[in-house]
Amino acid sequence: MGTIWRNSLGNIDRTFRFIYRHSPKWTLLHIVTATIMGLLPLGLIYLIKLLVDEVTAAVEEGGAGGLENIVWIILATGIVFFLNSAVGSWFNFIKEKHTRQIEDLMFGKIQAKASTLDLEYFENPHYHDVIYRAEQESRYRPQQIITGLITVIQNTISLITVALMLTSLNWLIIVVLAVAVLPAVYVKFRYNERNYRLFRSHTEDLRKTFYFNRMLTEKSFTKELRLFGLAPYFRRQFEQLRDKVWRQKYRLLRNKTIYETLTHLVAAGAIFGAFAWLARDAMQGAITIGSLVMYFLVIRRGFTFLKSLMDGFSKLYEQNLFLDNLFEFLNLKPRVQAPKQKVPALKQPLSITLKGVDFRYPNTGAMVLKDVNLHIPAGKTVAFVGANGAGKTTLIKLLCRFYDPTAGSILFNGINLRDMPKEQVFDQVSVMFQDFIHYHLTAGENIWFGDIAKPYDWRYLSHSAENAGIRERIESLHDQYNTYLGNLFNNSAELSIGEWQKLAIARAYFRDAGLYILDEPSSSMDAVTEQEVFSRFKELIQGRTAIVISHRFTTISMVDYIYVLDQHTIRESGTHQELMQQEGLYARLYRTQARHYQ
Repeated sequence: MGTIWRNSLGNIDRTFRFIYRHSPKWTLLHIVTATIMGLLPLGLIYLIKLLVDEVTAAVEEGGAGGLENIVWIILATGIVFFLNSAVGSWFNFIKEKHTRQIEDLMFGKIQAKASTLDLEYFENPHYHDVIYRAEQESRYRPQQIITGLITVIQNTISLITVALMLTSLNWLIIVVLAVAVLPAVYVKFRYNERNYRLFRSHTEDLRKTFYFNRMLTEKSFTKELRLFGLAPYFRRQFEQLRDKVWRQKYRLLRNKTIYETLTHLVAAGAIFGAFAWLARDAMQGAITIGSLVMYFLVIRRGFTFLKSLMDGFSKLYEQNLFLDNLFEFLNLKPRVQAPKQKVPALKQPLSITLKGVDFRYPNTGAMVLKDVNLHIPAGKTVAFVGANGAGKTTLIKLLCRFYDPTAGSILFNGINLRDMPKEQVFDQVSVMFQDFIHYHLTAGENIWFGDIAKPYDWRYLSHSAENAGIRERIESLHDQYNTYLGNLFNNSAELSIGEWQKLAIARAYFRDAGLYILDEPSSSMDAVTEQEVFSRFKELIQGRTAIVISHRFTTISMVDYIYVLDQHTIRESGTHQELMQQEGLYARLYRTQARHYQ
């Protein structure tokens, strides 16, 4: 419990400093208006007390005298009432503005962190839990921290004023009010802690409900769900998981409500005792009727302020428990380390060398590559061939420096990738991934994203589109390169899967890279289109270094050299003719596929 409290206080300090640093003006305005709002209602109560006393005195004197004072008090009361309402309106405006700023700041913080994390974090189920919790909490927790802090400040100032007013009567009333509130506060603290632990323990269940909801509502799942009648099954899965989590949540909430009801009895008894005490003093003439009214209102207000203050501390405790999730994400460190010294810019085309490369995925520890040695001379095109799971795509991830090898080294022009910043490696590599993205944006942007450092110029775009064999299709669209693709937005055009694949190839061509990698570039193309695309590819990469991964041996036979992966290492290498003469794994795979065409 002590550790949790220390973490909570640290989170409050960290959150407040972060928000104040990025939004000092609106933070101060928020605090100032909250403070004024905490004082004005008490000023109004005091003016009511004065008014009652003046009116009572005037009645006792038979209506003579005191009229001028009554008028001034009424005028002051009207002014304070107006200020209370006007400041309340401005407080809501400032709160809304400040809240939006905080939300934007936290979205930016989360997005910036996510964009710099290693690929490992997105391929590890544990870190999916961390990322999910951070995304959930970043949307509103920091804003609630500030709101809670300001509420605490506001109620503290109000309580100090109330305490000063009640001290003139009897300081024991303050003690009675505190005792009345404390049991309810304890219940809230216990509930918040248990609610936090419940949420953390069910993160994966909540992620599953999110996934089932995606399957039931997104286009990519629509055809199979309808054809195989899967929607009712996934709805049941969604409902069962939700029920599992919320059943425990409601049980926790029910117990909290029962205990809170008992604490309300304690509070009601304390308030009843204080009111009885005041009534007795008024009947004995120890206090005036105006004082009686004022103390009634002040005790009621004081109880509300004290309860709000304790609720504020309780909510701050809750928010900071959950902010641990956000800071757990923000504290993640990159595993692929940046070098201490810069290396000179690499000359193109690149030569690629792998020496004794081993690799295990950190989350599973399973061996994926073992003692891989190969060399790709500058300006040559090679192919990686092998069965699914042989390690071809993992090799691509290592060449992009998404991961570092577990052992061994990868060299670009003789320089170890570990000695190069990730960004410098990214600049040298252009990849068409097998699971390429369909950007539901304009056709031009889909190509330009290959190198956004280049000008967005239709001449460059059309050149890449021509090289990928997609130019004619794009220029037939109603707004050509400015046409939105997909079907998420109005006035968009949909492409076939093969056309999307060509667009991804155009995106890869758009970058002036030292190494081009095409991962299954023709998987969605017919044989004629495939031949056309690879004929262009051979022309385009003359004098450039390139890697092709494909299961189609008609494509593979056009490259300069072939590496065959099997059982996580390279079993064979050579030209197409050399490998066929060896009568090994490559020849067997090639002839097996060729028989299907005969």
